[in-house]
Amino acid sequence: MKNSPRSLYAKEDVIRQMHIQGLVSQDTYDYVKYMTSASTVYLPALLSAGIFSGLVAVAVNLQLIYGVLRRRRGHMLPWIVIVFLCLVLKAVALFAYAVVNMVYVDAKFGLLVFAAFIPATALGAYCWLCVVAHYEDLEVVRAFRGDMRRLGEEESEVRKSSDLMK
Repeated sequence: MKNSPRSLYAKEDVIRQMHIQGLVSQDTYDYVKYMTSASTVYLPALLSAGIFSGLVAVAVNLQLIYGVLRRRRGHMLPWIVIVFLCLVLKAVALFAYAVVNMVYVDAKFGLLVFAAFIPATALGAYCWLCVVAHYEDLEVVRAFRGDMRRLGEEESEVRKSSDLMK
């Protein structure tokens, strides 16, 4: 229970005592108070959001695997949509993060983030394109099967009519 609210408040009390003794500045004490309150308010919400998004990711990926194995296009569509949205959001966020770092923090670090972002996003986009291509191929296969089925039905009708003629 190291990070429980009690221990956070206990640590804040220690910093408060150090502030009273003059060992810690007012800015440091205010920062510790802010971080303590933020940790107790925002961390549970972030943890819950992380768990929820992880469960959604697992469900969507399992649905993609099922759709690929069973050749069912409908099970692949949620993965295609969600991963596309994630790729767009990731690209915008990492680009903005890199630019902010280049302008306000350190140009070299910003370029490093940008250089690392390009291959990672390209790999994700390639995987997305592979799944989309398979999704489209399944439509072609389904249409081909339908044509073959109709061709078989037409041949059987021709045989029946030729049998009736005899």
